[in-house]
Amino acid sequence: MKKFVSFVSALALCVMMVPQQAKAIGVSFNAQGVVNQPVGTLADGTGLGVGAMLGAKVDVAIMVATLRAGYVHNLEKNGVSSSNIPILAGLRYQLAIPGVGVFLGLEGGLNKGEHDSTVGMNAYIGGEIGPLEVTAGLNVLDIDHFGDSQALMFTVGYDLFSLP
Repeated sequence: MKKFVSFVSALALCVMMVPQQAKAIGVSFNAQGVVNQPVGTLADGTGLGVGAMLGAKVDVAIMVATLRAGYVHNLEKNGVSSSNIPILAGLRYQLAIPGVGVFLGLEGGLNKGEHDSTVGMNAYIGGEIGPLEVTAGLNVLDIDHFGDSQALMFTVGYDLFSLP
């Protein structure tokens, strides 16, 4: 829990560092398909994860605040399957590349498993072309067991609607 509070505090500090004259320029809501491929020790007992997430993004200058929640089910491997409900909040930094919205992101939050909840994180790179968004990154399901809970996470999303 201390790590989650630390992450939220760091996130709030980053948001406060955005110049005060910068105004929010939009809020959008999206749906995403998720593929989560366990690696290392996690892959020994966990199969490929597939799922979906709903998310919201708030644009503020070159930063984007994100909030996502969803469901990921890991397919059976060695007679065991599992599921996870990730609830993630984070920030993205929009890179200045004309024509394509490339970004780097960092999220943290809770992963509600079948038997317990853990604090995890997700670091990723992605791109947007119109309403379509694609990301690839490293997902850590439990920060306390960093080396034993890693997966490569891929998402494909679509902006459903935006608010001015």
